[in-house]
Amino acid sequence: MIAAALRAIARPEFLLWTVQTTTNPVTPMLVCNGPRAREIGVNAKYGAFGPGWRANLAIGRCLRLLMTNVGGGVPGGLDRATHGQAGKLFFCVAEDEEGSPWGAYHVARGFDPDANTVTVFAAG
Repeated sequence: MIAAALRAIARPEFLLWTVQTTTNPVTPMLVCNGPRAREIGVNAKYGAFGPGWRANLAIGRCLRLLMTNVGGGVPGGLDRATHGQAGKLFFCVAEDEEGSPWGAYHVARGFDPDANTVTVFAAG
């Protein structure tokens, strides 16, 4: 999941440079799908953005550390977010595929239902 997220934010169309340097506190939000997300326990339900979800926190935090230490997004340096935001610590959840009345997002994007995917977008 971490490698997939890193590949996704490195794609030119993600515009990582703008996420890393803006004064607006946007950050990558990760939505994990597939059997691997369920296997490692990425939470998709109650409190998914709260404390107590090791996989959510570990994946999101690892990506943020890579963005800071490798990508140079140090607050007050390259990262010019005026106030920052708590989501910069981690923004990682799974999609509740079983509990949703709609089809899975990754399937709508053309992936196999059993594929392991990570969707990444800049969120505030």
